[in-house]
Amino acid sequence: MNRASLAAIIAITLGGLTGACAGDSGRYPSLAIREAERVEGTAQAVEPEEIPAPETPSQDLVTRLEQLKSEADRAHKAFMAAAPGAERQVSAASGAAVASDAWTSAQVAIANLEASRSRLLIALAQLDSLHVTAELEGGARSTISDARNQVDQMAETENEIIARLLGRIRG
Repeated sequence: MNRASLAAIIAITLGGLTGACAGDSGRYPSLAIREAERVEGTAQAVEPEEIPAPETPSQDLVTRLEQLKSEADRAHKAFMAAAPGAERQVSAASGAAVASDAWTSAQVAIANLEASRSRLLIALAQLDSLHVTAELEGGARSTISDARNQVDQMAETENEIIARLLGRIRG
């Protein structure tokens, strides 16, 4: 079969199918808009909500935020002071067998870093709680967010260090 005859067969087939679609229109419902589908009535303009003025944090909140940031900072400093020792332990365990003394010492050093990080994460969780409360009930959201972001940056640094150390030790 050549191309011309194939094209003719396709054209005749498509023409026949198209004709079937235009057949007896009395058997199918009309696609015209029905009375129930017509839009009626009027719309009322919605009054815009008042945007609350930025709230000044209470002295209690400022004190609590400073306390949480201080706790997180102490935990972060303890973590950063312990990190070089953990780094040395992991380096010493490089190539050591699983459950060997060097491997076990490296695992304990990493676990101590994770414990130090948990103190920072407790402060971060409390900041998250304050942030959620401020979002739901209104409050000094931006002040809380600033404190939370500072502590979150510390947590990210610690997470990266732990992940790097864990990636270097097998088991």
